[in-house]
Amino acid sequence: MKLKPTALALSLITSLTLYSVASSEVSAQSNQLKNNAIKTTPKKSNQVPTEIITIGNDALLNFSAAERQALGIKTLSASSKNPQDVVMVSLPADKLDRLSQLMHDQHRRCGGYIWHPSSASAEKHLRAVAQVKHAQKANLLVEYTIDNDATVAELLGQIDPTNLASVVTSMGAYNNRYYTASSGVESAQWLKDHWQTITSTRDDISVEFFYHDNWDQPSVVATITGETLADEVVVIGGHLDSINSSSSNREAARAPGFDDNASGIAVITETLRAMVVSGYKPARTVKVMGYAAEEVGLRGSSDIAQFHVNNNIDVVGAAQFDMTGYKAPSAKDIVFMTDYTNAEQNQFMYDLLDHYYPEIDYATDTCGYACSDHASWHVNGYAASMPFESYSSDYNSDIHTTGDDHFNATHATNFLRLSIAYVAELAKGSADPDNYESRSTVEFTESSAILTEGQTINVRLQRTGLFDREASVSYQTVDGSAVAGTEYVAASGTVTWAVNDSSDKIIQIQALETDENKSFSLELTSADGNAELGSVNKIDIDLQNDSKSSFNFWQPEVNVDESSTVLIAIQRTGELDEPASVRFRTVNGTAIAGVNYVANTGTLSWGIGEGDDRGIEIDTLNVDERESFTVELEVVSGNAVLGETNKISVNIINRSGGGNQGGSGGGGGSLGFAALLMLLGLRRRRQ
Repeated sequence: MKLKPTALALSLITSLTLYSVASSEVSAQSNQLKNNAIKTTPKKSNQVPTEIITIGNDALLNFSAAERQALGIKTLSASSKNPQDVVMVSLPADKLDRLSQLMHDQHRRCGGYIWHPSSASAEKHLRAVAQVKHAQKANLLVEYTIDNDATVAELLGQIDPTNLASVVTSMGAYNNRYYTASSGVESAQWLKDHWQTITSTRDDISVEFFYHDNWDQPSVVATITGETLADEVVVIGGHLDSINSSSSNREAARAPGFDDNASGIAVITETLRAMVVSGYKPARTVKVMGYAAEEVGLRGSSDIAQFHVNNNIDVVGAAQFDMTGYKAPSAKDIVFMTDYTNAEQNQFMYDLLDHYYPEIDYATDTCGYACSDHASWHVNGYAASMPFESYSSDYNSDIHTTGDDHFNATHATNFLRLSIAYVAELAKGSADPDNYESRSTVEFTESSAILTEGQTINVRLQRTGLFDREASVSYQTVDGSAVAGTEYVAASGTVTWAVNDSSDKIIQIQALETDENKSFSLELTSADGNAELGSVNKIDIDLQNDSKSSFNFWQPEVNVDESSTVLIAIQRTGELDEPASVRFRTVNGTAIAGVNYVANTGTLSWGIGEGDDRGIEIDTLNVDERESFTVELEVVSGNAVLGETNKISVNIINRSGGGNQGGSGGGGGSLGFAALLMLLGLRRRRQ
């Protein structure tokens, strides 16, 4: 028989003995809380915000007076000398990082405290802690049985330990997964996308973000709806964030977090995949959770556990997988934390190991208050357990540093096997591999491409979805205006992916010579294995004639008499097998359009085979002294490109009194004009 958390509370209230004990523990704290209630007052711009946390009294008593003063800690609940108590304190927000580091260094706890949005929330939490101490001693939350061997065997047959390392590497590739860093949000998005891919063939599985009010990083929750006991929930989880506790800039610091806790995320991810691939249909609802912001006070899991309490959701058990990828020299295979966990569920896990995996060597230990997310479930009256990778005194010293970049998949597989048995025996249900359909999508990465005559391009194929089966697609080129064997080399064949192969594949397409631009296509024609054709199953290829002609002025500078007209020639060189055009314009220098010369813009065009020069007519006006402007070529079309001499400087010479201001213009205006025509090699006389 099991009791829901609400039933536990009613049972507690009606039990005078338990109530009096719980009340005696809480009353002193409540009075102190009332006396120390934090009032909301307008903050000055330079005032550091105050944070409210609950923390194990063993840690608080261990701090020296100097450390407490440096942290700015103020105790808000009743003072206690009992190290087993939990107390509420306040401290400046900018001291939380230092507190986390002290908890890590001195007590080997990740976080080691629970953050609360208000003193009222913390007071409620303290009451819950006191109640749970008694309620879980007196009541079994669920009836534990071990009788689902066939389902466990089916699930175990689907696990692949190589997937553990793949998830760890992917999560560790982010600079860090800190809860306020952009990479913390991006890593959560990756996890959501990955879980959605794994579960894409199951309509009874949803993957969603659980958003939090006070920071950006969301938690990720995959829900497999139960077949017959959908209102009862089994949770497996681990935190997805990481931290570099020694850095003063945690949003920027490198924190790969392979062991802490990409390893736990890998375990629950492979459990999820095994459930899907085996066609597992649980009787109870199973939720797989990646918690945000564990390293800074169990924030994500606290929100989620409170949500389940507020909505009267019956969580019959929660297992926390936090750090599974490090094997200490003296450690057992699995070490169960016995504080802030449920003794009956812990015994159930011991029994699972004895029944299914007698070769796994396990032991017990304690880790203190709020050492991981299981505490969030425990203090809200839910049965929670935490199997850990080592004894607390012998855990991975590289966590919270840049050195947390190694992972022991063999050791982590012990936790994966336990997770499989825990889900199958607590959620019950059955597996049927025939219910599973593996699918991957194969398509081109682009829908169009440009291929220049005489060249070769690589067309890329991508595979997305599930990679646990082989996949293949066939392809062929299809003529358009371009004809295979004449303008390009025909291509056809099959591209194949092996199991777990998600790499892009390349198809090479070669062009021959062409006299003009043409087109053809490359198409995917069929798929095999677990592949299906995606929407981009055809790529249009533009085959381009590589002929080029160049536009240039004959020289970069010319002198022109004032009050005259001149033709400036543009030459076209190169291949003339396509039309071409160029746009020109005049640009002021010291000479001003409308004052010293007449502005001119326009476009000159050449047809196929035309290579004669074209002229730009320039009219100059009067100048008092030498002035200059430029004529520039700026836009080309057809097969044209701009040459190096695509700008010419025009110097207007003042000839009043017959003086010579330098330059190559010569003596008189008419002579200068004739010389210019000769110099520029014009082939046409202005009409």
